[in-house]
Amino acid sequence: MTLGASPILHVQLFGGFRLTYGEQPLTSLDAPRLQALLAYLLLHRDAPQARQQLAFLLFPDSSDAQARTNLRNLVHHLRHALPRADQFLLADAQTLQWNCAAPFFLDVQEFEKYVTQTSSPPSLCQAVQLYHGDLLPGCYDDWMLAPRERYRQLYLDALLHLTQHYRSLSEYAQAIEMARRLVAADPANERAHQHLMFCFVALGERHAALQQYERCVVALQDQVDALPLPETTALYEWIKHTQTQ
Repeated sequence: MTLGASPILHVQLFGGFRLTYGEQPLTSLDAPRLQALLAYLLLHRDAPQARQQLAFLLFPDSSDAQARTNLRNLVHHLRHALPRADQFLLADAQTLQWNCAAPFFLDVQEFEKYVTQTSSPPSLCQAVQLYHGDLLPGCYDDWMLAPRERYRQLYLDALLHLTQHYRSLSEYAQAIEMARRLVAADPANERAHQHLMFCFVALGERHAALQQYERCVVALQDQVDALPLPETTALYEWIKHTQTQ
């Protein structure tokens, strides 16, 4: 992707780490610690980050001195691996910060913009298209857990909102598409199963609706060791009853 003559650094963190500079994929940042450092700076791009804190977060099992040395080495490698690194990194003796004025595209930033700006269906559709999976799934650091779950929940909420929106317009095929994506990401989401059952019935696909209930039962048992809510079971019984009429 380019903007005039200035190449844009395109960063993908959803579903895995991927960098492109202009049209050129960057494979020189394949080390997990390099990716973790870059991801942390990008996710906390609005403020300088203390080097001491970064060293502790990225190397929690090392001594303070060794962690600081490891961070210095990591920053050195990052500067060599990232094209025009001084354009993207703001650094002094105490802090590091991602330069938000640099030409870059971050999928997380765009996703957040779409889900928080207006929450309109077109914006939410843009957001769910950006979400290719959990935030940097290969990073197992403790600091990653909260943002990963936050973005995942925003994605699930967007899918549920879109499912309800399309169902309210009787656009059942679109509602089914969104609800299926919701169930794929969160198999025990009972509301999504309910929406699918209703939409299948609305399209005259009662067998599919009954099968969806069975999938719901299995998912709830496997994921949370629970039975369906009474309203889900009542919907199932209603579908069975109307099928025999």
